[in-house]
Amino acid sequence: MFNTLLTVSLLATLSIQGVFADFAVSQPEFTQCQEAKFSWQKTKGPYNILITRASDPCGDALADLGDFDSTNGAWKVALPAGIKVQLSIEDADGEEAWTETITVKGSDDASCVPPALLALGSSSAVSSSAASTSTGLVVPAATQTTVATSSVAPTPVGAANAGSDPFSKAAQNSASAFHTTSISAMVVSAVLAGLVLSL
Repeated sequence: MFNTLLTVSLLATLSIQGVFADFAVSQPEFTQCQEAKFSWQKTKGPYNILITRASDPCGDALADLGDFDSTNGAWKVALPAGIKVQLSIEDADGEEAWTETITVKGSDDASCVPPALLALGSSSAVSSSAASTSTGLVVPAATQTTVATSSVAPTPVGAANAGSDPFSKAAQNSASAFHTTSISAMVVSAVLAGLVLSL
C-alpha cells in the first residue's frame, strides 16, 4: 500500500507540474508600417514566428517572420490597419506560444502593406493617400530583425499559461512555493501511509 501511495503521489505531482508550462510570448502592439517588438521565454531554439488571422489561427499565415535564434525580435508590421491577428511562436521541440488577438492600429503610412492585404483591413483605417496610389514597390511581408534588448514584458497567453505571468517575480515565488508545497504534501502523504501500515 505504501508503494502504491508513493507512486500515486509522485505521478500526481508530476502531472500537476506539467500544467505550469514555461513558454510565454509578450503581447506586442502592432501599428501599420511601424516596427513592433516582441519577446518570449527561452526554450529550445530556433524559434519559428508566424502571423495568422485571429479568426483562423491554424490557417495560412499572413506573414512568416522566419526563424530566430534569440528570444526577442522586431518586425515592420506589413499589415493593414483594422485586421485582427495573432503572433505564433514554435520552438525546436514543437512547443507553441500564442499572443492574444492583436488589432493592427492605423497610421499615415501604408506603403509597406502589400496590395493583396490592403482589402483585409478596415477601409476607414487605411490611409487615403496610400489607397489612391496606383503603382508602387511591394515590400516582402517577412523581414527578420534581431533586437539586442527588449523592454516589452512578456504576457502569457494560451491554455498552458492561463491566468499567470511566468516571468513575474510573484509567479517565480509562487512556483517555488508550489514546488515546496507539493514535495511537502508528498512527504506528509508518505509518512501518513507509513503510520497507517504500522497500525
